[in-house]
Amino acid sequence: MKKTIIVLTSFVLLSSLFVACGDKPTDETGNTTDEQVEELELLSRDELYKAQLFESLEEANKEPEKVVRLKLKPQDLGKFPEEIFKMTNLQELTITGNKIEELPAQISNLKKLEHLKLGGNPIKAVPESIGKLRYLKTFELNNAELATSGYPASIANLKMLERFTCVSCDLTKFPVEITQLPNLKNVNLNSNEITVIPVEIGNMKSIEELGLMFNKATILPKEIGNLSNLKRLLLTSTPIEEIPENIGELAALNDLSLDKNNLKFLPATMSKLTALRTLSIGGNKAMDYAQAITVVNTIASLESLNMGSMKGMGANVSLPKEIAACPAKRLDLGFNVFDNPDADFALLAQMPNLNNLSLFGCKLTAIPKPLFGMKKLTYLSLSSNKEIPQAQFNKLVKALPDANIPDIYK
Repeated sequence: MKKTIIVLTSFVLLSSLFVACGDKPTDETGNTTDEQVEELELLSRDELYKAQLFESLEEANKEPEKVVRLKLKPQDLGKFPEEIFKMTNLQELTITGNKIEELPAQISNLKKLEHLKLGGNPIKAVPESIGKLRYLKTFELNNAELATSGYPASIANLKMLERFTCVSCDLTKFPVEITQLPNLKNVNLNSNEITVIPVEIGNMKSIEELGLMFNKATILPKEIGNLSNLKRLLLTSTPIEEIPENIGELAALNDLSLDKNNLKFLPATMSKLTALRTLSIGGNKAMDYAQAITVVNTIASLESLNMGSMKGMGANVSLPKEIAACPAKRLDLGFNVFDNPDADFALLAQMPNLNNLSLFGCKLTAIPKPLFGMKKLTYLSLSSNKEIPQAQFNKLVKALPDANIPDIYK
């Protein structure tokens, strides 16, 4: 009996020790630490919105413990103000355009921080300590200089992060750590030097908006089709050469920008994009636009189509006959020069739903005759076509009384 009690007692002690170890928090490397995780009391979203917004350090420093929102306007500070670290209840911090080059490691002292906006500062590195801001929801940088440093691995710890912005920061690598963040909804990496879009992008199941415009990647991985909540995908001027077939799996996609890339075709599976409202495909110089419009015509939900600069800025083009069946209500044909305007506009006149047409900078020297009969138009832009005779323009305005046609001669 005594032996049994000893065994049971040992088992309980070992079990307690195991549970105690399992409850310990971990550091950035995953090792257990003795630091206790403290649950902090934060203002709700509505309460934060109503809280006083401090706009000067002088005022904020009077009672730093009462500051929950701080927004410093551009004033060439040159360095991150150390006084801010005394504001331990800070939940929203905006410091834009202040020539700050270093984000101090002490940023982790602001334990309640939810929104951190540092746009317009030439920050050269993001400290590892950023990963300790466990309540952070918004992290915004632009015009930083992260080509060499990139992002620390600790950003994978920002499990509450919803919005990640890094625009014009000289990034050469996609920060793959953000693909591990379960609440991330909006990612803006426009205007960087990213050469590879990683396959891990398919793990971003909560993502709703993804901006990768003006980068250098040529391949869009098929894993993009896993993003079932994605509503907006911006790939303008990122020289993608092919769109994967499973893009049709993006059931929530509402806005898709594929203009100014190296695309030749559009996949037929785009017909499955039943939520798609806005599509941009202009500026793909090698594109077979007859094939592309054939696919576009199968997207019944489409409302807006951008085909500006089809073969490049100011290049001569002929519209494919397939455009006549396009379901779009709005069509942008800016910066195209039409080989046969009357024939091309006869096709536009057949579009069943067209009521908004942009012909900005198309070098028109006369009003195409079919345009006078397009009575369904409610908006027509002929801006930067000053070679059109004013008498013809005035006649067009009278012929389309229901259309808003801005004066092109002002």
